[in-house]
Amino acid sequence: MTTALESFRSRLEKHRDALSALMSKTTDEQKVTEEGFVPPSTHGQDDEAERVVGLEMGIMTQENLKHAHLEIIEALSRIEDGSYGICVDCGERIAEKRLSFAPASRYCISCQIKHEGM
Repeated sequence: MTTALESFRSRLEKHRDALSALMSKTTDEQKVTEEGFVPPSTHGQDDEAERVVGLEMGIMTQENLKHAHLEIIEALSRIEDGSYGICVDCGERIAEKRLSFAPASRYCISCQIKHEGM
């Protein structure tokens, strides 16, 4: 395995572990809120609205964390099967600069732009 590939694997594993820890912490905090604990607020009558908004933000955050975690797991799988760095749409190589910036990238720049435009 090349040094660059080892570096990407190491970065991805660190991100995976950090996201796992963060998801666990977020889930624990969300359970406390769902069970009815509302932290003290200094905003008076807006307590319920703040609690609902906080809960919704926590759910969105949890979904975003799960999505990012899945992308990293998929990237690590591509390293294992030898397809890492190859665009899953067009089959072209993904630029190393792009992988350096976003190591879980599935698409080359051209295909990423197509997906974001959908």
